[in-house]
Amino acid sequence: MRKVIIFLILLFWYQAGYCLQIDKVKVYFLNQDFKSAIKEGEKLLAVTSHHTSGSDELYYLLGLSYLKDGNYLRASDIFEIILKELPKSNLKDEARLGLGDAYYLKGDYSRAEKEY
Repeated sequence: MRKVIIFLILLFWYQAGYCLQIDKVKVYFLNQDFKSAIKEGEKLLAVTSHHTSGSDELYYLLGLSYLKDGNYLRASDIFEIILKELPKSNLKDEARLGLGDAYYLKGDYSRAEKEY
């Protein structure tokens, strides 16, 4: 029983820390500091599983940040991760739109059209 309680406390502590970190990424993004949003988001991804609650939101924020920063290739990679590896994500439609935008901005209009 004691081990279960300790596990639950650690799990709660980890989730609380994750929420604080993703909020930091959101603040950078909303302040249009895309490089800082990318830096913080990538650090958070390094210690987070695809299956962590809210990981799709982190990927989406990263994809948008890369898109706004002009790194269309990395943005498209991130949006594809949401579509292929997070099939239950509520952000699939937004990720598809972001992927289309990345293709469009790269000049790949035929692939962009398929995503739209």
